[in-house]
Order: sequence, then structure tokens, then C-alpha cells
Amino acid sequence: MEHNSAFLVVGRDNIILYWRDEMAALTGHISEEIVGGNMDALIHPDLREMHYTGFERAWADGFVAALEKNPEAVLDVPVRCKDEEYRGLRISINTTLSSAGSLMVLVASFALID
Repeated sequence: MEHNSAFLVVGRDNIILYWRDEMAALTGHISEEIVGGNMDALIHPDLREMHYTGFERAWADGFVAALEKNPEAVLDVPVRCKDEEYRGLRISINTTLSSAGSLMVLVASFALID
């Protein structure tokens, strides 16, 4: 995935901590509506259980198994936009560690699927 400036930062508790303005161009959601909330605004209701189960599993092992399964850490997913439409986006996942080596936050960059 080429460099993209549309990204969000999410914490261990699945709360969105940062929403870059470029995400609004992709989803219609602005930071004031998203930051401080969970990922439900972006995830199809039928996919939420699978998302949260995978999210918990990945955080439990520091995303090791997820990265072994998908070394490029790229996922193509339907993202729910503010207009209630779903847009296919490619997500590139990066982890940020503390100085002690523990996982602090997840940074997800987004781009339209070609």
C-alpha cells in the first residue's frame, strides 16, 4: 500500500484516540464525532463480533499471531461511512510500543481499494 495520510489511532480498550482529518474525505465522519468512541461507527453490525474477537486476540499476544498470518498487515474491509453506505477500504496496520516494549496503540492507515 502506498503512503496514505488518512489514519486513526485506537487504544487497547478499542477507543479511537486520534482521527486524522483525511479520514473525513474517505468516510464522511469528522474527528469530533469519532474520537472517544469505539469502532462501531465504522464496522458493519454483522461483522462486529468477529472484529472484536479478533481485536481482543490480537491485543492479547501483541499482534504476533496476526502478523505471522498476514505479514504485510494489510486488510481489505467494508467501512461504514457517515451516509450509511459502505466503502471498500484497504487498511494497513502498525503497532506502537512503549519504551518497555509493551503494545500501546494501534495505528491504522486507510486507502480506497483500487
